[in-house]
Amino acid sequence: MYFAKQNMDMARKKRLNQAILIGIFIILNLIFITLSICVGGVSERLLINILAVLSIFQLVYSLGFLTYSQGSLVSYSAVFLIFSFITHLSQYFFFNGSRNILYSALLKQGYYADKVLLITIEYIFCCHFLLITGMMVNCFAKSNVFDNYCQYSSGGMQNSILRKDSNSTIFIGRVLVLIGIVPKIYYSLQKVRLFLAGSYLDTYSLTIPGYIAFISNLTEYGLLAIIISKLSQNRRIAGEALLFLIIELLGMVSGNRGYATISLLMLMFILITFHAKHVERSKLLLYLVIGYLLVVGLTIIGRFRSVPDRSFANILSYLKEVDVFQPLVLILVELGGTFTSVANSLMFFPAYVPFRYGLNYVVGFLTIFPDIFNLSPLINGEMFFPQRYPNNYGAFAGGSYIGESYYSFGWAGIFLFLLVGYLIEQIDVSYRKAMATSHELKAVMLLPLMFNCLWWVRDYFGSMVRDIVWMNLILLILSYFVYLFENKDIKRREAGAES
Repeated sequence: MYFAKQNMDMARKKRLNQAILIGIFIILNLIFITLSICVGGVSERLLINILAVLSIFQLVYSLGFLTYSQGSLVSYSAVFLIFSFITHLSQYFFFNGSRNILYSALLKQGYYADKVLLITIEYIFCCHFLLITGMMVNCFAKSNVFDNYCQYSSGGMQNSILRKDSNSTIFIGRVLVLIGIVPKIYYSLQKVRLFLAGSYLDTYSLTIPGYIAFISNLTEYGLLAIIISKLSQNRRIAGEALLFLIIELLGMVSGNRGYATISLLMLMFILITFHAKHVERSKLLLYLVIGYLLVVGLTIIGRFRSVPDRSFANILSYLKEVDVFQPLVLILVELGGTFTSVANSLMFFPAYVPFRYGLNYVVGFLTIFPDIFNLSPLINGEMFFPQRYPNNYGAFAGGSYIGESYYSFGWAGIFLFLLVGYLIEQIDVSYRKAMATSHELKAVMLLPLMFNCLWWVRDYFGSMVRDIVWMNLILLILSYFVYLFENKDIKRREAGAES
């Protein structure tokens, strides 16, 4: 009775602290935004730099809040936040060769006028403010629920039931790998062939039907399902992890790194969260070293994918010239180019194209169905907003979930991020619940959503809808057949025991 009362008091204190922290965060951000908009007599360049620094405050404060609320430094919400900040703001913050002067790549290039930069960073700042607020509200609303749920640990369940769930998930994962691995390897090799014969731009001439691309992507989901289940059983995952790395590196060799980067990020997230929970510091260090080596690999691919001399000697010469921090700086600068999609949206909409008022999100759901009425031009025209930039501004531009919100709703688009933040934290809570009670199949069912939400940060809403719906449909069908088989096996055993 005493311990129960003590736990209730601690829960009340935690919720009170959360409410105070949320209130402080909201008040400070509203003050920052108001001063940025209303202050007079201050240069735009100074306001840009101030807001850029305050964005770091947003990130650090939010990560501290998530760590306090969740009891863990590593979470899906934290990964999503960091990735969003890196892709939209990292070009503001990196060091020069001496690593002692902080400066902005975008300001130094003079690519945008100061007024455009200021409006863009104000919009990004507001979006991140409401994104984090949505996450915080979910943390506050679900904190007691999650704490109580985690008390229902796997130790109180029958090991046979947990083992059955894990074995079923492994079986489903192997089926997915068998279905997807042949087209995955075939098209990866085709891209490598085109890349070696020309440049990475030649790989875009390879037309892959949408359904074939989807089938090939089953490979990653299958391997991640096997890895999650084996981790829960404390079994070795070296073979599956190595195969995963080979497949993604094969895909990146051709210069196309986007999908593989998110895939590897998901793998590292799964491994680090598991071993952080079990305090295996040696493995955590190993994964961090592997992560750094992958970053080095990404920068090498980015540097040499467009040059004619891709010899090993040239690559080795490049590695001798760089210092230990340069690969990290280069990948941050490259990922930070997503900022331009937001800046261009603020420059060109609604001057060239009227706001879409949600139509670009609605047509995304049409991608679920086969295109028997040839609606692809309409759907793509609405979804891929960089195509609507004038004067070839969209020639090599990618997507951005922040730029997309402005394209749809203008400044009212910032309020969409309250919902986005709440849902991202809900995905995080659901994944942690599933892993806390060793329900691997539930965790695997969340993988398409987790993967595609990260992809959406640098892409378009409509690009993720089909993958999420069809992937979960396949998982449900496979789970249903596994359930029927297990029930049939149980009934046969019971009948044999009775006789």
